[in-house]
Amino acid sequence: LCAVALVTLVAAGNDVTKDRKFRQLESVKEDRKVKVIRNGNKQEVSTYDLVVGDVCLLTTGDWVPADLMVLDSHSLAVDEASMTGEPDAIKKSVEKAPFCFSGTKVMEGEARCLVLAVGETSQWGILQMALRGKVSGDDD
Repeated sequence: LCAVALVTLVAAGNDVTKDRKFRQLESVKEDRKVKVIRNGNKQEVSTYDLVVGDVCLLTTGDWVPADLMVLDSHSLAVDEASMTGEPDAIKKSVEKAPFCFSGTKVMEGEARCLVLAVGETSQWGILQMALRGKVSGDDD
């Protein structure tokens, strides 16, 4: 009986430790670095530290970290399938389709963009909250 209790406690301890490490890895995975121009200086910041008004520098392969407005671009194409279901990359420029949405991916080109919305106020954040059943304005 003591052996069974000991094995059960050791197994439970292992599970708790693995769960804790998994959660740490998950948080690191979502915490990407983003190139921005802030106060006139180029720097890399965590996606969690991105604020409205930052100028974000995007290049091929980057995930769009927030809702952005294109200030200038060179051959920018963004995969918006995660937001719209559109299978083809959408060409973005100041003149045509100047908005990039959080959670999408830059397929080609580069751009300098102004951060318009982050976190739960971004289109991706609003979608995620709706999927969880939490609509803006709920006081739950």
